[in-house]
Amino acid sequence: MFLLGIILGIFIGMLLVVCISVNAINENQLLVAETKQKLRREEKEVEDLNKENKELYEENKKLRFENEEVTDIINNIYSLATSNTYNNNKAILAKIKEVITDGQINK
Repeated sequence: MFLLGIILGIFIGMLLVVCISVNAINENQLLVAETKQKLRREEKEVEDLNKENKELYEENKKLRFENEEVTDIINNIYSLATSNTYNNNKAILAKIKEVITDGQINK
């Protein structure tokens, strides 16, 4: 009878270990599933940010080009305005209008 009690105690102990192990496995599986879901959300966020970054890069490139055009127009106007050696304001004004009109046509 004593031996039966020992065997029963060992069996119950093993059963408890199995239950605890199954519970730990279930918790780990849940943790893995939550981590995978979080990773998918973060990958989607990175994808969205990369797309936005590409769009902003293209917009910035366009704005830099427009800025260079405006800078060229201003430099041309400055050059015309400061080179008025003949004091012919009407000719200078006509040239400035021409530069501005050409700059607008290019857009």
